[in-house]
Amino acid sequence: MWVLPNPSGLNASWSLDRMAAEFARLREAAAEAPDEAADEAAG
Repeated sequence: MWVLPNPSGLNASWSLDRMAAEFARLREAAAEAPDEAADEAAG
């Protein structure tokens, strides 16, 4: 499970660079994760 900040003004303590880094980490992890939907469809 990933919990990322909402990019609203309410998260002013998170810099743009820090948020971008966290979203990049999520993107990289998602790209590395096995495709569970394809595995289930294959039976």
